[in-house]
Formats: sequence, C-alpha cells, structure tokens
Amino acid sequence: MAPASILTVGQIKKLEGIAEFATDLLSRLPNSHDSSSNDVLLSDLNHHISSVNALVEQRTLPTREISRTLREIARELWNECIKGRRKRDGILSSSSRMLLQVRARVLAFLIHALARDTRNDEEQDFVEILLGMMGMSLTLARVCVESSDLDGALLSMTKAADYIGRLKKSRHTSTEDTAQIQKIEAEYFAMRCALSWKQGCLDVAEHMYTKADDLLHLIDPSSAERLADTFQCIGSELLSKEDHDMALKWLRRALDLVNSQGLERLSKEGLELRMSIYHELIQTLLATGSQENLEEADGITLQIEAEIGDKPIVLHWKLEVIHRYPDEIFDIDSCASILRRMIRSYTLTDAGLGFLLHRIGELRPRGPRLAKGLMEELITKKLLPHGNVDWIGKAVVRRVWMATMETETLVATKDLVRLLNQLAQEIGQCNVEASAAAVSGANSGAKLHFIRSFPTVARQVKESSAEG
Repeated sequence: MAPASILTVGQIKKLEGIAEFATDLLSRLPNSHDSSSNDVLLSDLNHHISSVNALVEQRTLPTREISRTLREIARELWNECIKGRRKRDGILSSSSRMLLQVRARVLAFLIHALARDTRNDEEQDFVEILLGMMGMSLTLARVCVESSDLDGALLSMTKAADYIGRLKKSRHTSTEDTAQIQKIEAEYFAMRCALSWKQGCLDVAEHMYTKADDLLHLIDPSSAERLADTFQCIGSELLSKEDHDMALKWLRRALDLVNSQGLERLSKEGLELRMSIYHELIQTLLATGSQENLEEADGITLQIEAEIGDKPIVLHWKLEVIHRYPDEIFDIDSCASILRRMIRSYTLTDAGLGFLLHRIGELRPRGPRLAKGLMEELITKKLLPHGNVDWIGKAVVRRVWMATMETETLVATKDLVRLLNQLAQEIGQCNVEASAAAVSGANSGAKLHFIRSFPTVARQVKESSAEG
C-alpha cells in the first residue's frame, strides 16, 4: 500500500461531506420503515461507500480533529447497526431495511478504517489498532455473507488481507501478537471459504480451507462455533443438491471444528449446533446408501447415546439407521426396543403420535406380535393417562386394523375385546367413541373384514353408538 498522503482542500470537503452524510444516516436508520425512501437512501449510501473506499485505498490521512470526528460517527453508526440487527419484528426484518442496515455497517467500517488504519505502520500502537480493525473486518464479512451482500463481504475480506500482510511485516509484534495474528488469519481463510461458497466457487473454497486447516486449531470456541455454523451451511446446501460426497466433507469439517474445542468449552448454542451438525451428517450418510456410511451413522448414534442417553433425537436417529438395513439383517428386537423407549419418553403431539403410529405400522409385517404389544402399550401407558379422546381414537383405529390383518381370528378377537374392555373400565364412554371411530375410519374392505371377523365387537360398537 502506498504511503499516506497529505490532505487537499477537496479531500477535506469530501471528508466533511462523508461525516455529514453518516450523521444524517445515523438519525434516519432507527425509523427507516418506508421501502421507497429506503431505496433512495440506499443509493446515496452506496455512493458514499465508494467515495470512502477510494479515500481508504489512497491512504488519505485525515487531520486529528477530522479523524476524531470520523471515529465517533463510525462507532455510533456501527453500534446502531448492531442494535438494529438484534431486533426481530416484521418491520425491522424487511429485506430493504436489512440491506440498508448491512450497507450502513459497511460504511461505518470504512469510515473507521479511514480514521484509524491509515497512519504510519511503524507507530507503537499500530499492531493494536490493526488487530482491532481486523476483528471488525471479519465481523463485517460474516454479516455480509449471511445477508448475501457479496460486494460488502469482498470489500471487507480485501481489507482483511491487507491488514494481515501489514501485521506480518511489522517489527513491533510480540509473541502474543503473533499468536493472535495466526488466529485471525485462520478466521480470515475460513471466511474466505464462506464467501467463495456464496459466489458459487466451491473450488476456491476448497483452496481456502486448505490454507486454513493448519491454523484452525488456534481459534477460540466462539470463533469455532461461528465457522462451524458456516461450514454446516455449505454442507446443507450441497446435501440439498444431492452432492453427498462434498456435503459429507464440509459437515465433517464443521463437526471436527466444534469437537476440537471440547464440549465443556462450548456455549449452549454451540452444543445445539453440534447436535444439528450430527443430525445432518447422519441424514447425509444414510442418503448415500453405502453400507460403510450406514455403519458410520450407526456408530455416531451409539456415541451420542453414550453421551446424552435416550433423548428423543437419538432414538429417532437409531430408528432411521435400523430401517436402512436390509431385511436379512434387520434387527426386529432392537427396533421394538427403540419404539418402546420412544413411547415412554416422547412428549406427545399430533405429529409425534402420527410418527409412532406409522413406525409401529411399519414393524407389523416383520413382527406382528411386537407391533400389537407396542400399540397396546402406547394406548394404555401413554394415551389413556393423557386422556385425549382423539388420540385414543386414532390409536384404536390402528389397533383394530392390525387385528383384521391377523390370521388367528379367535386369538385376535380375544385380545381386542380385552383391550376394549380395559378402555371401558378406564375411561367409560371413550371406548365407545374410539371404537366407533375405528369402524367408521376404516376403509370399506377393512370395515367388512372387521365385522365378519369380530361380530361380537362390531355389534358392541354398533349398539353402543346407537345408545349414544
């Protein structure tokens, strides 16, 4: 970069105009709800971003007074953008307003850079100043990438590269400074991965990751969580495009990054991110259809089960894995055991009940007696205590359907009558409503089969319905 230049009269006026515009922007940002006026303001904002960036590239050196004014305005504008980003109501999250917030943050960064990073590289506080600017540039890059403002992200990454180069050449860096520079450089390359991905240049993202790989062990937990989230996003998009091999590569990178920090050092959000990455990794492994990947997914579920126990998400993963095994090695007992634990641990919802009914129904062709036992446990141990008649009705419909599919008619009749009698004793009229729903909800073939196979039960349902 060229040495800093002395201000001309024209440059002084330009700096004063920038300060005036930024002050006006600061006053308008909190109330910028009109999309049409935002468009005009955004156009003016982009013009000033170009003007400030040109001055930064020229290493224009403001006077101390102007520099102090610019720093104060930049700080207030940056903080206002942070405040606006944290708000989540409908108006503040509108696309035009969010873009305005992001671009305003780009301007705040450039004004700050103009006021702070253009001084002599040999000054004693140079390293501290540039490390601070480097942190701002990486933060801005992340915000811009998340908001798909690729121009802003590229601008901030260009500045970050310049800062790294200047820091490495400095003669005033301590051992601690050098470690900090390496950490920042790792984050820089990782953010370049994200930017390249957003630009559709996955080959460049791979190249940048190669450069970052040897440095990633230096980053702290909060940085690791942010970068892992970015890598997961890359993997998720690749999975949606069914590029399973590349999706696995980026999801494994995301997982390695968070796991390298140690669970005790991760934040609550970091732990949740870790589970989210595991979920997508398992889904991707299963989607490949590979026996090797299926076994890897199985191993992951065992590992997480050992860590956190019978959590619903772990049971869901285990069930997904088991159902991918071919029939000749399908473990019926393990499947039934998982479903039983799900019945006991799930907090039921309409969707959760539907899932259990579906999975128990899938088990029936392979293990009819196990499926019948699970259905009765679901009804008697989970649904009856809950008292939701609609849920009980849905479950009894499925239980009656199972009975109509059995070959041993007398045994099936006896078991079904026993269940209906238990319903009558436990909740009275609910068994009538549930049983009536079972018959009326069945298709005509199943209904006829039910009446022929179980005339006693059918007559009981019919008589009870007539009395009601």
